[in-house]
Amino acid sequence: MTQGRRGQFAGRWAGAVLAAVLWTGQAGAQDAGGGAAATAPATGQATAPAQPDIKVHADSTGALIPEKQRPPQDVTDNGAVASGGFAPQVAPTSATAPAAGGASGGTVDYAGWERMAQRAENATQDSSVSATELDRLRGQLVDWREALLGAQNANAARIATLREQIGALGPAPADGATEADEIAKRRSALSDQLVRLQAPGIAADEAYRRADGLIGEIDRVLRERQADELLKLWPSPLNPANWSEALGALTLTAQTLSGETSARWQDAGSRKALADSAPLIVPLLLFAFAVLWGGLRWSDRLLAMLQGPASARGRRIWGFVASLALIIVPTLGFLALAKALSLSRMLGVVGSGIAENLGQIGLILFAAVWLGSRAFPGGEGLGGILTLTAERRATGRFLTSAFGVLLAVARLRRVAMEQLNITDAAASVLNL
Repeated sequence: MTQGRRGQFAGRWAGAVLAAVLWTGQAGAQDAGGGAAATAPATGQATAPAQPDIKVHADSTGALIPEKQRPPQDVTDNGAVASGGFAPQVAPTSATAPAAGGASGGTVDYAGWERMAQRAENATQDSSVSATELDRLRGQLVDWREALLGAQNANAARIATLREQIGALGPAPADGATEADEIAKRRSALSDQLVRLQAPGIAADEAYRRADGLIGEIDRVLRERQADELLKLWPSPLNPANWSEALGALTLTAQTLSGETSARWQDAGSRKALADSAPLIVPLLLFAFAVLWGGLRWSDRLLAMLQGPASARGRRIWGFVASLALIIVPTLGFLALAKALSLSRMLGVVGSGIAENLGQIGLILFAAVWLGSRAFPGGEGLGGILTLTAERRATGRFLTSAFGVLLAVARLRRVAMEQLNITDAAASVLNL
């Protein structure tokens, strides 16, 4: 009796477990079926993954504007996206328009592109436009060309799908042949959709070719200008007709420098700044004049003192170290003079440019003097690098120093006249 009850109990327990398993499997199948029905599109077709929108916008000049990620947009009652003022409002899509399976949600600002293209065409025909401006326009056109190249693939996924759908309907009937009305209507509707979806890509392709052509035209204009510059004859400095131009440039520089200083002196604020800076200016001027006046003698005395007690090898080493004072000491004098002139507040644009470059001018001048003294020493028994007589060495020192003077004067002229509009004829003579 006990064993019979145990058997009935085990049978009931096994039946309950089996019923629970069957109920769980049925519920899971219902959930899976509901999820599939929820995710299936209303049209019964699988939608292609959406691609990023093409966002190309331009400013009033036609230059591209870097597009930032748009904030979440609200949808109005009629299904159109409500513009928050960040981008132009896009017209709502009609109920019969096909859903885009590619990059059809973005648009290209063709009005901005037209402005950009007109600017580029006018610039290539205007000889007064500088090469810098043409190069800037070229860079903007390159940006447009890249954007238009990406816009050519608009609606690519949906176009491919429509072509497959049209192909599934079979070949179009030959002339005079007919096909079923339902198939003919479907083929016509799909063909109309295909034409509408291909329009943005065709427009982008046309604009891309125009941009590429404009870039090539700008390159041609720049090459022609460079060729003209290479073939341009520079005014001869030996032509006496150009000498008056050079004299006029020198006069203009002197007048400009004098006029700037006079204007600063007439300004009460500048005179007050000069008086306030006088305790610093006077010591700097005294140091500069003392170094420039006696710097060479001090350098010679230092050289003689260091070479005296040393051996032959030591004299050469100490002589080289002491000779560097021929560059360092006078250059410090030029730097002190430049600092004093800057603190005076009496200089204009031209004068300030000269003061800022006095250190470099002094370095060029005294480096040439030092080089001449090392290559062509003046002491007795010192042959230098080259075996020359004393007279030849003196000539070498003079020519080297003269070369340094020419380089320093050329630097001074370039700094003083770079802010002035001098003619090519004057520059040719002065460069000589």
